[in-house]
Amino acid sequence: MTLQTKPRAAEAQKKRRNSASGIVADHIVKLINRGRLRPGDRLLSEHGLMQLLNVGRSSVREAVRGLVMAGILESRQKRGTVVVSSVPNGFSQAVARSVAYWAIRDMEEVRMLLECFAVARAAEVASEQQIAELEHARDQVERKIAAGSSYLGENTQFHLAIARIAHNSALTYCLSSIIENFKEARSHITWSPSMPANDLLDHRAIVDAIRRHDPNDARRLMEIHLGRNLVRLDRPEGVDSESTDEG
Repeated sequence: MTLQTKPRAAEAQKKRRNSASGIVADHIVKLINRGRLRPGDRLLSEHGLMQLLNVGRSSVREAVRGLVMAGILESRQKRGTVVVSSVPNGFSQAVARSVAYWAIRDMEEVRMLLECFAVARAAEVASEQQIAELEHARDQVERKIAAGSSYLGENTQFHLAIARIAHNSALTYCLSSIIENFKEARSHITWSPSMPANDLLDHRAIVDAIRRHDPNDARRLMEIHLGRNLVRLDRPEGVDSESTDEG
């Protein structure tokens, strides 16, 4: 099995997982379009949507968060989530399925700024023990890639390990929030068949730059690594892609 090949069963499972938030968003948009939900109306509870649509809690939260950022829903204290706007003309079901796209694009830009600073700082101050821990995190990602498995959790830990080396708790907290937010939709939108192989090579090069204590090269490599997500996000076909994985 090559690095770019994924087992069919795992691929099907990821497609089902990543389409779940789209099902929730489509359902809410249809209710608004049909007049069954109007501005000021309260959305069905999180648990109610989970039961009605047979989806997980994270899928419901992701869909609602995306519609909030699109200005259609609003979360209010004591009232829950309410409709604040009708669905704009042209807000098609395809866009609803990828309603998180705009938020992800903005967060990826902020992530690049923060993580490039973090990796440069890590290259300046990393101890031998911290480098060894980072290498372990990198190896965990590589094992999952070699097995053709999802490596979202391991990838997150690799990037957060770099942030922790920078010894800035606020930076680590911000990056953790950005990386965790919209993780299902983000993996769906930014996936490409070459991603596992690219991630493997990028991670190795980044760790090597940190080991050499070369902040400029570490920053350059991280810009290339995260820049691929922005390139994929800027491609129109990436918004409604059927392929899925980590990024």
